[in-house]
Amino acid sequence: MTATATSNVPEFGRRVATRRLVQLLWYGRPVRARILIALVTLSAVISVLGGAATLVGIRNRIEAEFISPTALAEQYILQTTRNSAADEKLLTTLPLALAMQLRHIRHLKVSVLDAAGNSVALPRSTEEPQPSESEVPRWFAALAGNIAEHREIPLTAGERRIGTVILNSDASDELAEVWQEAQHQAVVWLAANAVMIAAFYFILGRILQPLVTVSRGMADLGKGNYHVKIDPPRVPEFDAIIGSFNGLAAALGAAREENGRLYRELITVQEDERRQIASELHDEAGPCLFGITTTAAAIEARMARGHHDEAAEISRQLAEIASIAGRLTALNRQIMKRLQPIALGKVTLGELIGDLVADFARRYRDVRFVSELSIAPRSYGDVVDLTIYRCIQEGIVNALRHGKASCVSVELSEVAPTSAAAPTALLLALRDDGQGIAAAATPGFGLAVMRERVQSLGGIWELSQNWPCGVTITASLPLSWPGPTAANRSSS
Repeated sequence: MTATATSNVPEFGRRVATRRLVQLLWYGRPVRARILIALVTLSAVISVLGGAATLVGIRNRIEAEFISPTALAEQYILQTTRNSAADEKLLTTLPLALAMQLRHIRHLKVSVLDAAGNSVALPRSTEEPQPSESEVPRWFAALAGNIAEHREIPLTAGERRIGTVILNSDASDELAEVWQEAQHQAVVWLAANAVMIAAFYFILGRILQPLVTVSRGMADLGKGNYHVKIDPPRVPEFDAIIGSFNGLAAALGAAREENGRLYRELITVQEDERRQIASELHDEAGPCLFGITTTAAAIEARMARGHHDEAAEISRQLAEIASIAGRLTALNRQIMKRLQPIALGKVTLGELIGDLVADFARRYRDVRFVSELSIAPRSYGDVVDLTIYRCIQEGIVNALRHGKASCVSVELSEVAPTSAAAPTALLLALRDDGQGIAAAATPGFGLAVMRERVQSLGGIWELSQNWPCGVTITASLPLSWPGPTAANRSSS
């Protein structure tokens, strides 16, 4: 059992290596690269098959080139021998004459032996120059079929043998020609394939461009840009995909606008309720607390003049009532301030933020607050002022309560438009040096409300980590926003 398991380990390793190789060479490649790899592989297979067919043709060609001159030389030798049989002088010089006449036959090496079996030597002036050593590779000669044929033709006159002609095949020159042709064809094939692959690379890029455009569009959708639209492609197969994408983007954009409208209405109603509660606290609870304080003071004054025995105890209780009423008055004032900034719409945005930061500085004396305001000395409207106010308020509360920050920085500036179509915007940057937000943590409700407030006015809200600690909240709020509906304007 152990031996079997051990023997399966190398096999498993080979399978894993094969899968990784396939993943690297195929599945890890983009579509264009896969198509090009398939095209190159198919071209290589076709080339191998074509090369095999070419080699078969070369073999047949070399065999044909050898058979034809061999038959011609044999016929010429026999005919010349018969013609010289009647003349003894011609018979004597026949081997030399044949050696000289047959030396130019293509694809053959002709050797002539005399009656004694000695090779007939040609005169020095008539010797064929030795061919240079062939540059044909051995592997190509082996594949092409280097034919080695040998044939001996006796020279006879009656019963007398006067010599022998030996014919040996010589395919070196034919192989050299074929090798040169093969080299030229290989160069042409490589050049044609390179041009074809380059052309397919650019053609596939054009054909698959809609997929790249869809990928970029999906990235834009992920960033919240629902107004993206892709032009219909010229490829029919991609037309349905692009149409579905545009429909999805339009639906998401419409849903986002509807959510923004509903959230603006919700914020308007919420702020109206806060305003009403603050008004009721101011109009109802405020006078009551003031009445309690005043009555307690009046009773204390009368008791001081009456000299009753229990005057001291009553004075102590009245002082306690006055203290409680004072604390309730301060609490009432804080609640009204949180529900609705008292100075909203009456002072500039810079003064409103300065008062908010100063209030936090009074309550948290061990925390350093820094504010840098580069905005115009005016109000930007109740909606914009209140949105900036709430973002700063919620951001500081989160930094102090959850981040345990020792320093909080508030930066607000007015950013000029980058193009003619872009509006002027307010850029808010809120930074702290607290503990930051853990990677696995989910943003709380306060941050979600802050983001929705900004996005409902067409702004951009971002949350990022500081280095080496803390959090940065950035909000860009355009000064030209869709605005509330007529009903909301009338209610507010």
